[in-house]
Amino acid sequence: MIKKLIPNQAFLDAIGIADQFDVGTLMNLIEQYYGERNELDFKEKLIEPHKLAKIMLAMANSGGGTIIFGINDNNEPIGLDESSLSDITEIESKLSTLLPQALVYSHQIIRYPQDEIYKKLSGKIFLIFYIPSQYRNAPFLAIRESNDLKKNRIYVRRNTSVEEATEKEGTVKNFV
Repeated sequence: MIKKLIPNQAFLDAIGIADQFDVGTLMNLIEQYYGERNELDFKEKLIEPHKLAKIMLAMANSGGGTIIFGINDNNEPIGLDESSLSDITEIESKLSTLLPQALVYSHQIIRYPQDEIYKKLSGKIFLIFYIPSQYRNAPFLAIRESNDLKKNRIYVRRNTSVEEATEKEGTVKNFV
């Protein structure tokens, strides 16, 4: 598994925004997408590593995607607590025991200063995981079981949820 910090422009390119990251970019993304899609998942808070791994596997097997932490079910940016980000090293360590080494992903922490010009984003922190399209090594399977994450199962995104691939979807020819 390859992990690195997402340069701002790479994140913007991945979600189809050509401009430099500025005060309105995240809000524009939230408003433009009107909620989750197969390639975009919003989470209010950090989730357990096995749940994150399952979403990452499903996105990798479905063409890639982005997970943004700090946005609630109503697509409102609520941000994360700074203290929750102290767990990022532990989360990455646990992800490395669940995800195959060939799965490439990046993450970025975005902090908005406390200032009225940032409006709803003012003083808020967001964590973004980006899983690029990487069919060359697909399908991706968990390397270890953990809670509801099963080894040797192909997970895919379907209607913004994570599900096991059907027999037809799970064939290798669908990933080449």
